Amino acid sequence: MKYLFILIAFFTFNSFGQSTGLYGKKTILEVQGHGSWPAFNNWSNSQTYYRSKGSGLKEGKNVFDGGVRVGVTHAFNNMIGLGIEYGLEYQSLAAQEFIELAYSDGTSGIGTFPIRHEAVSLNTMTIMPKFEFSSRGNLLPIGLSHQLGVGYSITRIMDKEYAYNVTYGIPDSLVNAPSIPSVNTEERYRGFTIMYQINMRTPITEQLIISYGFRYNANFVNSMPTGVPPSGKLDMRYLVKEKRNGTFVQFHLGAAFAF
Repeated sequence: MKYLFILIAFFTFNSFGQSTGLYGKKTILEVQGHGSWPAFNNWSNSQTYYRSKGSGLKEGKNVFDGGVRVGVTHAFNNMIGLGIEYGLEYQSLAAQEFIELAYSDGTSGIGTFPIRHEAVSLNTMTIMPKFEFSSRGNLLPIGLSHQLGVGYSITRIMDKEYAYNVTYGIPDSLVNAPSIPSVNTEERYRGFTIMYQINMRTPITEQLIISYGFRYNANFVNSMPTGVPPSGKLDMRYLVKEKRNGTFVQFHLGAAFAF
């Protein structure tokens, strides 16, 4: 009877353990690389896109934006799970085409002049809890699943030496033209993201899983800096908001460790 009880207990525990995942795994640590093609996402940005080349600028295109996400997900049963993820996203933004500069031609003043400016690099950090579910017959956390999440995000302009040219049409009396700072990297653009993701996880071994799929994002920038930018600095507030709002579709590929 003793051995029979042990045998029954073993099979009961084993059946319970297999209630989620192909190998009874319930929790995964997941790392995903993701990207998007701005041509599909940003229809309204009509600014000319410039790349730095040597000591000058060359007109180009924003071909690809990318980033990385790290998350932990736990499946409570075959169909329902909860998780949290931390994401970093790197984007490139075409700058505005005019800038206000201080000048003096006998009387001090502010003038608006054409500017050719290198594309500005953005960095967005997002923390997002998410809800995961699958159809009947699947075994979370593997297989085909759907995810819903709402996350908090902070976007900043990356600090670097941006190339720009504001020589056309500027009076000879312009004050300190070469040393004017063109981008304010101190500003932070806070907002939130609502996402829906279709994800597929394919097990390679008992612990290694490959994940891939695509995500729909609704990004909102809801806290804009106040006041008027100082003369000589690009007003990036609405361009950043437009860029974030336009990042709609992303594709991802990654790996997960199950335990």
